[in-house]
Amino acid sequence: MLKRLSEMFLGSGKPRKERRRLPAPGPCPTMGASIVKRNVLMKITEPIPSEFWDWLVLAGWREVRMSRNRRKYVALPNSAFAKLSRAAGQERDALYRRMLGSMTKAD
Repeated sequence: MLKRLSEMFLGSGKPRKERRRLPAPGPCPTMGASIVKRNVLMKITEPIPSEFWDWLVLAGWREVRMSRNRRKYVALPNSAFAKLSRAAGQERDALYRRMLGSMTKAD
């Protein structure tokens, strides 16, 4: 009984496992770098306009250093980055949803 009360008020003593948080966005990556969102990888095939990088960051994409990374990713086609960067506004959002939707259906 005393043990239960102490756990209720003081905790069990062991810290809870925290979920991995999204890393802070870094500077705009260079051409040839890789960016990821969850388990989807996209290769940067052309220079990124700052407006497009801001859009990607808000969507949850982050640059990943592949030399230190052992996770498994599903890669988008190399043309995906160019298509997204050239699309505008609502067309970009719709294209983005289609691309990610096709990736989750393939899994």
